[in-house]
Amino acid sequence: MRFIPFPTATGCIVLVSSTVSAWGGLEYVNQNRGLTAATYTGGEDQDQAIFAPDYGAFDASLEVVGNDPSDFETGYARAEQHSLLLPMELRVSQQAVYGSLGAAWAHFEVSFLLSETMTYRLTYTPTGGSIKLSEGVSSGIAEGLPDGTPLDGTLQPGMYTLKVNLMAVTDGIGGGTGSQQVEAALKFAEIPSIPTPAASSLFLATAGSIGVVWAVRKRRAA
Repeated sequence: MRFIPFPTATGCIVLVSSTVSAWGGLEYVNQNRGLTAATYTGGEDQDQAIFAPDYGAFDASLEVVGNDPSDFETGYARAEQHSLLLPMELRVSQQAVYGSLGAAWAHFEVSFLLSETMTYRLTYTPTGGSIKLSEGVSSGIAEGLPDGTPLDGTLQPGMYTLKVNLMAVTDGIGGGTGSQQVEAALKFAEIPSIPTPAASSLFLATAGSIGVVWAVRKRRAA
């Protein structure tokens, strides 16, 4: 039995630490979005990886094909990701496909800073993969959402991380195909503040009420 090793030559963690301009109360501070595809045929593994270079739209696909005629072995792997980091929304769609001796991974990990309290809706439509919204690095807020039901909540000012991972890997026997797919979105809305009347406005309103009462009493006395 032969197993596909997780590719390590190209690595699978890339963090971009430079910040981008904040929109409203949301500021992106780290992003790690990437794809890896690998095959293992003829005793050798072939792997490739690609990562998002910045905070712009990431629309990428990666395909690796392996073939060893002497052992009648073939391998196939493909990974795709389409993701956007918008002013008030994080959105990602991923797919991973393997054939025979192949394996594919799609990875989305984005950290952001909230400077004010916001409501959110987290949606997740899986046929595999995992999702986790955490405060800081590891304090979990939402994880799994297996039935795809949207999750609504409120986040206080602080640092948060959204992770969406997807993997499709051969069973190691060297046959069959498989695929996984996931779509997720985290959308924010600012909580409207209730304006506090200025002191002068309160004085005028009070004075006006007193004047009305005085006029009514004067009319009755007459």
